[in-house]
Amino acid sequence: MIQILHRDVAQGSRAAAQLLDEIVTYPGLSAEWRLPRHSQASSPVMTMQLAKGDFRLAFFSTFTTLAMPTDAALQQIKIECFFPADDATAEKARQLAL
Repeated sequence: MIQILHRDVAQGSRAAAQLLDEIVTYPGLSAEWRLPRHSQASSPVMTMQLAKGDFRLAFFSTFTTLAMPTDAALQQIKIECFFPADDATAEKARQLAL
């Protein structure tokens, strides 16, 4: 997600720049997060793993943006969706949905 923020800053987003400026002041921030990564091919899928004790969940996340909307305000909308990345997480998500 930090790389998406870097990309938004590079595209001229003032809000993203302010957020990034705040984030880089956090203590203990990994040095690799402070600079954008310029990879040739970036995946549209992000992975996330949550853990507390022995309890673990794994998700992949996608961001959707509206390209060339007729309303300029819609261009700022980003929709993030999380999907189970393994069978155990899918089962736990089904249990929690009941």
